[in-house]
Amino acid sequence: MARTGKIKNFTGVDEEYEFPSSPEITLDTEDETVDESTNKIIQYLKNNNYLC
Repeated sequence: MARTGKIKNFTGVDEEYEFPSSPEITLDTEDETVDESTNKIIQYLKNNNYLC
């Protein structure tokens, strides 16, 4: 829908993507498996009390 103009100001289509200056978490999806990335996210969420 963004590519057809139905959604305006869509990041990555008609708005530039701005990389975060200090992201809370990063994933290396080229070198990590899906399981490794998933575990990294879950561990981050648990460590920061988003999950119990």
